[in-house]
Amino acid sequence: MATLLVTATALGATGVLGAWLGGKPAPTEVKRDFAGIRPELGHLPDAGAAAEVAREKEIAVHATPTRQGGFCLVAEVPWLGFDGDGRGYCVKANDAKRPFVAGIIGSARDEESDRDVAVVAGRARFEGAAAIRLTDPNGNPVQRPVETGGFFVAVFAGDIRTCFEGEDWTPTLIVLDSEGRELARAAFPFWIPARTVSGKRIPGCGEMSPMSDDVAARIIRKERLR
Repeated sequence: MATLLVTATALGATGVLGAWLGGKPAPTEVKRDFAGIRPELGHLPDAGAAAEVAREKEIAVHATPTRQGGFCLVAEVPWLGFDGDGRGYCVKANDAKRPFVAGIIGSARDEESDRDVAVVAGRARFEGAAAIRLTDPNGNPVQRPVETGGFFVAVFAGDIRTCFEGEDWTPTLIVLDSEGRELARAAFPFWIPARTVSGKRIPGCGEMSPMSDDVAARIIRKERLR
Protein backbone atom coordinates (compact mmCIF):
# COMPACT_ATOMS: atom_id res chain seq x y z
CA MET A 1 0.00 0.00 0.00
CA ALA A 2 2.86 2.38 0.81
CA THR A 3 4.86 3.32 -2.30
CA LEU A 4 8.01 5.33 -1.69
CA LEU A 5 8.28 8.54 -3.68
CA VAL A 6 11.76 9.27 -5.00
CA THR A 7 12.71 12.92 -4.46
CA ALA A 8 15.46 15.25 -5.63
CA THR A 9 17.58 15.10 -2.45
CA ALA A 10 20.86 14.71 -4.30
CA LEU A 11 20.12 17.63 -6.59
CA GLY A 12 19.19 19.83 -3.66
CA ALA A 13 22.30 18.90 -1.72
CA THR A 14 24.53 19.99 -4.58
CA GLY A 15 22.68 23.27 -4.99
CA VAL A 16 21.37 22.44 -8.48
CA LEU A 17 17.86 23.47 -7.47
CA GLY A 18 19.06 26.58 -5.65
CA ALA A 19 16.49 26.11 -2.90
CA TRP A 20 15.97 22.50 -1.82
CA LEU A 21 13.27 20.65 -3.78
CA GLY A 22 12.39 23.84 -5.62
CA GLY A 23 10.72 25.42 -2.60
CA LYS A 24 10.68 29.14 -1.87
CA PRO A 25 14.20 30.17 -0.73
CA ALA A 26 14.46 30.62 3.02
CA PRO A 27 15.19 34.09 4.42
CA THR A 28 18.73 34.96 5.47
CA GLU A 29 18.05 34.56 9.19
CA VAL A 30 16.81 30.99 8.64
CA LYS A 31 19.91 30.09 6.64
CA ARG A 32 22.04 31.63 9.38
CA ASP A 33 20.27 29.47 11.94
CA PHE A 34 20.96 26.29 9.99
CA ALA A 35 24.59 27.35 9.63
CA GLY A 36 24.74 27.69 13.42
CA ILE A 37 23.99 24.01 14.08
CA ARG A 38 27.03 22.65 15.90
CA PRO A 39 28.98 20.12 13.78
CA GLU A 40 29.70 17.97 16.84
CA LEU A 41 26.03 17.00 16.76
CA GLY A 42 26.81 15.05 13.59
CA HIS A 43 24.96 17.22 11.10
CA LEU A 44 26.41 19.55 8.46
CA PRO A 45 23.44 21.37 6.89
CA ASP A 46 23.67 22.91 3.44
CA ALA A 47 22.38 26.21 4.80
CA GLY A 48 22.44 27.94 1.44
CA ALA A 49 19.89 25.47 0.01
CA ALA A 50 17.29 26.08 2.77
CA ALA A 51 13.73 26.46 1.51
CA GLU A 52 10.20 26.90 2.81
CA VAL A 53 8.54 23.50 2.43
CA ALA A 54 5.29 23.88 4.38
CA ARG A 55 3.21 26.59 6.01
CA GLU A 56 0.20 26.94 8.27
CA LYS A 57 -0.99 30.54 8.39
CA GLU A 58 1.82 32.66 9.85
CA ILE A 59 4.10 29.74 10.79
CA ALA A 60 6.44 28.39 8.11
CA VAL A 61 8.64 25.31 8.13
CA HIS A 62 12.00 25.49 6.40
CA ALA A 63 14.12 22.49 5.45
CA THR A 64 17.59 21.90 4.10
CA PRO A 65 19.62 18.75 3.32
CA THR A 66 22.72 17.77 5.26
CA ARG A 67 26.04 16.63 3.83
CA GLN A 68 25.49 13.28 5.55
CA GLY A 69 22.28 12.58 3.60
CA GLY A 70 19.74 13.66 6.19
CA PHE A 71 17.86 16.93 6.54
CA CYS A 72 17.15 19.66 9.08
CA LEU A 73 13.92 21.50 9.88
CA VAL A 74 13.16 24.74 11.68
CA ALA A 75 9.91 26.59 12.35
CA GLU A 76 9.68 30.29 11.59
CA VAL A 77 7.36 31.62 14.30
CA PRO A 78 6.46 35.35 14.13
CA TRP A 79 7.07 36.08 17.82
CA LEU A 80 10.40 34.20 17.96
CA GLY A 81 13.52 35.61 16.39
CA PHE A 82 16.55 33.74 15.06
CA ASP A 83 19.81 34.26 16.92
CA GLY A 84 21.92 32.13 14.59
CA ASP A 85 22.47 29.59 17.37
CA GLY A 86 21.17 26.58 15.45
CA ARG A 87 17.79 25.83 16.98
CA GLY A 88 16.84 23.65 14.02
CA TYR A 89 16.04 19.95 14.34
CA CYS A 90 18.01 17.48 12.23
CA VAL A 91 17.25 13.95 11.05
CA LYS A 92 20.05 11.48 10.37
CA ALA A 93 20.46 9.83 6.97
CA ASN A 94 19.10 6.42 7.98
CA ASP A 95 15.94 7.98 9.38
CA ALA A 96 15.61 10.38 6.45
CA LYS A 97 15.52 7.40 4.08
CA ARG A 98 12.36 6.12 5.71
CA PRO A 99 9.07 7.08 4.02
CA PHE A 100 7.57 8.64 7.17
CA VAL A 101 9.15 11.14 9.59
CA ALA A 102 7.37 13.29 12.17
CA GLY A 103 7.95 15.10 15.46
CA ILE A 104 7.77 18.40 17.28
CA ILE A 105 10.06 21.17 16.06
CA GLY A 106 9.29 23.56 18.84
CA SER A 107 6.75 24.79 21.31
CA ALA A 108 6.52 28.52 21.77
CA ARG A 109 4.64 31.01 23.91
CA ASP A 110 3.55 34.35 22.54
CA GLU A 111 3.87 36.53 25.64
CA GLU A 112 1.79 39.28 24.08
CA SER A 113 -1.23 37.09 23.40
CA ASP A 114 -0.42 34.46 26.07
CA ARG A 115 -0.70 31.86 23.32
CA ASP A 116 1.05 28.49 23.42
CA VAL A 117 1.64 26.51 20.24
CA ALA A 118 3.22 23.16 19.46
CA VAL A 119 4.58 22.84 15.92
CA VAL A 120 4.46 19.33 14.45
CA ALA A 121 6.35 18.78 11.22
CA GLY A 122 7.58 15.89 9.16
CA ARG A 123 7.73 14.24 5.79
CA ALA A 124 5.49 11.68 4.08
CA ARG A 125 7.18 10.30 0.99
CA PHE A 126 4.39 8.22 -0.49
CA GLU A 127 3.27 8.29 -4.11
CA GLY A 128 0.11 10.38 -4.34
CA ALA A 129 0.29 11.70 -0.75
CA ALA A 130 -1.91 14.79 -0.48
CA ALA A 131 -2.77 15.18 3.20
CA ILE A 132 -1.98 14.11 6.75
CA ARG A 133 -4.66 13.39 9.32
CA LEU A 134 -3.98 13.21 13.06
CA THR A 135 -5.46 14.16 16.42
CA ASP A 136 -4.51 17.17 18.53
CA PRO A 137 -3.55 16.91 22.24
CA ASN A 138 -7.26 16.91 23.14
CA GLY A 139 -8.08 14.08 20.75
CA ASN A 140 -9.73 16.23 18.08
CA PRO A 141 -9.05 15.18 14.45
CA VAL A 142 -7.31 17.63 12.12
CA GLN A 143 -6.07 17.39 8.55
CA ARG A 144 -3.23 19.26 6.89
CA PRO A 145 -1.85 19.22 3.32
CA VAL A 146 1.34 17.47 2.25
CA GLU A 147 3.40 20.15 0.54
CA THR A 148 6.82 20.62 -1.10
CA GLY A 149 8.89 17.44 -1.16
CA GLY A 150 6.36 15.56 0.97
CA PHE A 151 6.79 17.88 3.98
CA PHE A 152 3.89 18.93 6.19
CA VAL A 153 3.21 21.08 9.25
CA ALA A 154 0.41 21.14 11.80
CA VAL A 155 0.29 23.86 14.44
CA PHE A 156 -1.63 23.16 17.63
CA ALA A 157 -2.68 25.28 20.56
CA GLY A 158 -0.90 23.37 23.26
CA ASP A 159 1.40 23.54 26.22
CA ILE A 160 3.87 20.82 27.13
CA ARG A 161 3.07 21.53 30.78
CA THR A 162 0.06 19.24 30.30
CA CYS A 163 2.60 16.45 29.86
CA PHE A 164 3.91 17.15 33.36
CA GLU A 165 0.36 16.59 34.56
CA GLY A 166 0.56 13.04 33.22
CA GLU A 167 -0.99 13.47 29.80
CA ASP A 168 0.75 11.88 26.82
CA TRP A 169 0.29 12.65 23.14
CA THR A 170 0.92 9.75 20.78
CA PRO A 171 -1.33 10.31 17.78
CA THR A 172 -1.62 8.05 14.76
CA LEU A 173 -0.74 9.97 11.60
CA ILE A 174 -2.62 8.84 8.50
CA VAL A 175 -1.42 9.66 4.99
CA LEU A 176 -4.22 10.31 2.49
CA ASP A 177 -4.31 10.71 -1.27
CA SER A 178 -6.30 13.41 -3.06
CA GLU A 179 -9.44 11.23 -2.91
CA GLY A 180 -9.16 10.75 0.83
CA ARG A 181 -7.95 7.16 0.57
CA GLU A 182 -5.48 5.93 3.16
CA LEU A 183 -1.96 5.31 1.89
CA ALA A 184 -0.16 4.65 5.16
CA ARG A 185 -0.34 5.19 8.90
CA ALA A 186 2.03 5.27 11.86
CA ALA A 187 1.86 6.36 15.50
CA PHE A 188 4.38 8.89 16.77
CA PRO A 189 5.10 9.76 20.44
CA PHE A 190 5.16 13.56 20.71
CA TRP A 191 4.88 13.89 24.51
CA ILE A 192 5.70 11.07 26.93
CA PRO A 193 4.92 11.92 30.58
CA ALA A 194 7.17 10.93 33.45
CA ARG A 195 6.01 7.91 35.40
CA THR A 196 6.90 5.64 38.30
CA VAL A 197 7.54 1.99 37.49
CA SER A 198 8.35 -0.52 40.27
CA GLY A 199 9.19 2.38 42.58
CA LYS A 200 11.61 3.93 40.08
CA ARG A 201 10.92 7.34 38.57
CA ILE A 202 11.15 7.23 34.76
CA PRO A 203 11.83 10.71 33.33
CA GLY A 204 9.71 12.03 30.52
CA CYS A 205 7.94 15.07 29.11
CA GLY A 206 10.62 15.94 26.63
CA GLU A 207 9.30 17.11 23.28
CA MET A 208 10.06 14.34 20.83
CA SER A 209 11.87 15.81 17.83
CA PRO A 210 11.37 14.42 14.30
CA MET A 211 11.98 10.67 14.05
CA SER A 212 11.28 7.95 11.53
CA ASP A 213 8.28 5.65 11.77
CA ASP A 214 10.40 2.65 12.79
CA VAL A 215 12.11 4.58 15.60
CA ALA A 216 8.67 5.78 16.78
CA ALA A 217 7.42 2.18 16.85
CA ARG A 218 10.38 1.07 18.98
CA ILE A 219 9.81 3.89 21.49
CA ILE A 220 6.10 3.09 21.75
CA ARG A 221 6.78 -0.62 22.29
CA LYS A 222 9.32 0.21 25.00
CA GLU A 223 6.90 2.56 26.77
CA ARG A 224 4.11 -0.04 26.72
CA LEU A 225 6.35 -2.64 28.30
CA ARG A 226 7.08 -0.43 31.29
